[in-house]
Amino acid sequence: MDDPSAHLIDECRRQEESCLYTSTALFEWVKVLRRWKIFFVVTPIVLAGVATGLPADLRPGLGWLIGACTLLAGIATAVYKAKAQAKVKSGDYDFSADISNDKAC
Repeated sequence: MDDPSAHLIDECRRQEESCLYTSTALFEWVKVLRRWKIFFVVTPIVLAGVATGLPADLRPGLGWLIGACTLLAGIATAVYKAKAQAKVKSGDYDFSADISNDKAC
């Protein structure tokens, strides 16, 4: 094992294994980002639908539910947009930009 090329081959194999673990971790991270994106897109739609589907005058006592759904829908949208704007302004590369046009969702 004193041959320098053997040490180089061992190091290359170690680097290859490290890259495989890193790529797997990144793919798993992208899956989590997709789930969060779906959550922040679908949740405001569902909450707005619940809020508009419950007229306050027809169902007395549910005004708090309508208000809560409307508030949460607005907050979820604002958080999602603010997070996207912060990423664009900071110039950091983010994988969520790559999955925005992904058809696999």
